[in-house]
Order: sequence, then structure tokens, then C-alpha cells
Amino acid sequence: QGTNVNLGEALTFLREYDTGASNICFKVASAQWNYATNMTDTNKRKMIEEQMLKAKFDKVSWRKAILFDWQRIPDRSIKRQLKLLITRGRASLPVAKFNEIHHLISEMKDMYLHVRICAFNNYDTNYCDLMLDPDVHRIMAHSRNSDELLHIWREWHDKTGPPMKNKFMRYVQIANQAARMTGRFLHLF
Repeated sequence: QGTNVNLGEALTFLREYDTGASNICFKVASAQWNYATNMTDTNKRKMIEEQMLKAKFDKVSWRKAILFDWQRIPDRSIKRQLKLLITRGRASLPVAKFNEIHHLISEMKDMYLHVRICAFNNYDTNYCDLMLDPDVHRIMAHSRNSDELLHIWREWHDKTGPPMKNKFMRYVQIANQAARMTGRFLHLF
């Protein structure tokens, strides 16, 4: 925890953070949208690049925020904003784990988006090409056949769950470490 309690400096930092965070969040959201609607290698690289820039921004912002003693800042709004920046998120992690958690998130999203499942009553397992969007979403929204819905859910669960299990467990482990470092243990497992 830092020692700076200068209200003016804290306000300046928060204004700069707000401007930078808004800009970077827009870029990340745009890159994610582009990839979600057009899954090309180029869009994937751009999305990962923007996510890594955001991760670096978060880390740098956290380092600046911890210079302040947020508990002694007299303004309640500024105090609350600094506290949230300091105690929420994963920026308190060492660089290797910070990068690892973002890599795990990216891998799990990729696995989730690219899995293909077999249609209901499709006995040709060589032709399993239903995708999450639009196929699975459409079936889950419109089908009233409980056997088909169960089949789709099981297919999706079986093809995404087991491959992601170890990645998710590692993600939770690192996220809990970050939470402990900031005093906010997640109690996920």
C-alpha cells in the first residue's frame, strides 16, 4: 500500500485511467466482436493482441494505483475508485502468472467457440459440424423436443467440459491467488 494521499493527484490519475480504460475497452470489445463474427486467424491475432495490451494497461494502472493510500483519501468517491482498482482484478499477480491466466482464458474461449457437435439422430459421426453460433443457439432456442435438447446439451458438455477441465482448474487456482493477494478470496473451490 502506498503513502500518497494527495487528492488532486488521485483525481488526475483516475481521470487519466478512465480515458485510457475507455479507449482500450472499446478496442478489445471491437476485436472480440470481429473475431466472434468472423473467426479468421487475422482476427484472432488482433483480438489476442488487444487483450494483451489491455492486460498490460491493467498492470501499469494497478502499479500506479497502489502508490496511493486509498484508506486515507478524504473523498469517498475517489477512495472507492482507488480501492476497486487496487483490490479487484488480477494485476497484483506476478507477470508470469498474470500472462498465464490471460492465456488460459484465451485458450478456453477458443476451445468453446471452435467445438463441433453431432446433430440429433445423426449416426454419421464423420459429419458432426454443428457450431455454437448459430446452430446450437438456434436449436436450444426453438426446439421443443426434450430428447434433442438433452442430446445437444450432452454433446456440447462432453466436447467442451473434459478438454477444459484442467485449464479451468488452473485458472481458478491463479484467480484465487490474485484474490488472496488483494484480500478478496473467491472461494470457488
